[in-house]
Amino acid sequence: CIMAQTFQNWELILVDDGSDEVNYIKIKEFVLTDNRIHFFKRNRKPKNGDTCRNIGMDLSRGEYTMILDADDLLSETCFEKRVAFMDKNPKCDYASFPSGSFYDGNSRISKREFNYKTVDILGQILEANYPFTVWANIYRTSSIKNIRWDEKVYVYQDFDFMVQCELAGLNHLWCDLDYPDYYYRLFKNGNSVCSKVISK
Repeated sequence: CIMAQTFQNWELILVDDGSDEVNYIKIKEFVLTDNRIHFFKRNRKPKNGDTCRNIGMDLSRGEYTMILDADDLLSETCFEKRVAFMDKNPKCDYASFPSGSFYDGNSRISKREFNYKTVDILGQILEANYPFTVWANIYRTSSIKNIRWDEKVYVYQDFDFMVQCELAGLNHLWCDLDYPDYYYRLFKNGNSVCSKVISK
């Protein structure tokens, strides 16, 4: 979905957290076909997504940053629309876009309802309500250069990242596209990081 973007001037930084040989070879094939894709293996501990995100953000050279997980999908115009929005709003540090979700193996998309237009982002987070999701955001890279993912946190790391952005006083805007440009995969079998950490 990234290679299919209508906006062409991007770089993809893949940080491998220890994938199996089959997936490692598959990723290497992508790297060989597109010089915008840069592949790195996690070179330090701890082993988790936050470590990989910090490594990837340290290596990023672009004006804007998006943070994606391995199971996310994007619409073909995602980069184009988000970059245009940020270019039109130079005082915006980061912006949230509509997102959707789907069950693994099912093509039906459901629009995810977040508390759009809220002005009390920190209050929503402290009530454990998602005002938006990190993965559906675009960030001005210079605005988040001092914000780090807490590598000791193993679940709901996005809440911690959102709190840091709020405490840093970053300027946030909403984009009211009439369709989702980001899609989050749900697993019916509970095969996710959260489900392995959280019990009833």
